Amino acid sequence: MRPNVLLVTLDQFRGDSLSCAGHPLVRTPNLDAIAAQGVRLSRHYAQAAPCAPGRAALYTGTYQMTNRVVANGTPLDFTLDNVARAGLRAGYHPVMFGYTDQGADPRRITDPNDPRLSNWEGVLPGFDELLCLDERHAPWLEWLRSLGYEGDVTTDPGLALATENERPAEHSVSQFLTDRFLQWLDGQGAGVEPWFAHTSFLRPHPPYVAAGPYATIASAQEAGAVTIGYGLFINSVISFLIVAFAVFLLIKSINKLQKQEAAAEPTTKECGFCCSSIPLKASRCPHCTSELGSA
Repeated sequence: MRPNVLLVTLDQFRGDSLSCAGHPLVRTPNLDAIAAQGVRLSRHYAQAAPCAPGRAALYTGTYQMTNRVVANGTPLDFTLDNVARAGLRAGYHPVMFGYTDQGADPRRITDPNDPRLSNWEGVLPGFDELLCLDERHAPWLEWLRSLGYEGDVTTDPGLALATENERPAEHSVSQFLTDRFLQWLDGQGAGVEPWFAHTSFLRPHPPYVAAGPYATIASAQEAGAVTIGYGLFINSVISFLIVAFAVFLLIKSINKLQKQEAAAEPTTKECGFCCSSIPLKASRCPHCTSELGSA
């Protein structure tokens, strides 16, 4: 009997941000329970960044130098195998909730007006997309409107994400995806073929705002954790880069002036006998053969 397969991804989630990994502040009881019942690969590293390249490596099981996805929007070679196609070969019908951020291979598209040519948030070949939560987040915003929310928060996905702390956690984008997956799962009862589902969550991707009460559980300082002043750190880095660049320009200017001065020094002189131009250090004129010392 084939098992059911659930592939869960979280966007920009640090591998050490687990209480079971010894993090001094973060508490992740549900993820800890999964780790306790399975295997936690503490030295498993992302192959590439940002989103699309990292996912291309994860989905295809290849290095970036092989899949050649180097940025968000880089098309994924259609001929590459991937986890969804492996599921199809094993007899599953792979479904997806969320997004996979894989650009379509333009060699497979004949219509120059095909919208996939200008969309970097395409679906990984092999997956049946049941819920699209790309950067527009249209289904989630529509759901918020159905709950009675009004204004820009129901039309601007960036604002909706940045203000999740102002609404109950039950109305978050993460909960919305989870609920839709569970609704689908309820239909996969007895007698249904084993399933393969991929739930792709956005969070904790920026904007860094936790939903509902999770935004105010405790500050790092209150918890006694060592914190980093990221604003000060970034300002320091920028200041260093500015100074380093200024020093680089100064050194470059000095070298240029030195070359100009060197070029301005005379390299020839005039023969006192034939008036020909000869090398500055010459002791005999190559034209009239006169000894310059006797001129």
